[in-house]
Amino acid sequence: MGAHYLVGPGWVESLLIGAILAPTDPVFAAALVGNEKVPPRLRQLLNVESGVNDGLALPFVMVFLAVAAGSQDLHLGELGLELGLGVVIGVAVPWLAITLERTRWFSASTVGSR
Repeated sequence: MGAHYLVGPGWVESLLIGAILAPTDPVFAAALVGNEKVPPRLRQLLNVESGVNDGLALPFVMVFLAVAAGSQDLHLGELGLELGLGVVIGVAVPWLAITLERTRWFSASTVGSR
């Protein structure tokens, strides 16, 4: 919204600027994550957020870019399917890894070690 009122582009262009600029700068996050004065929980949250934010912003950037370019078919169904599959895979793979790690075949064994 700030870009629209301050600089004057249209709403689609302003939203595109916002989607591009919204992700946290990794340099900024790195400075905070490495600072011992920042509480550990906040450092952990910033570290996770800085790693996730680009992936979250990308679909918005793609849609706003297509609208700004005048595309008539945004393929929103395909985009929704891909986002949904990404979420399912993103949850299923770590869940499977954690489940396998808890089985006796993947657990560390102390038998025979000294």
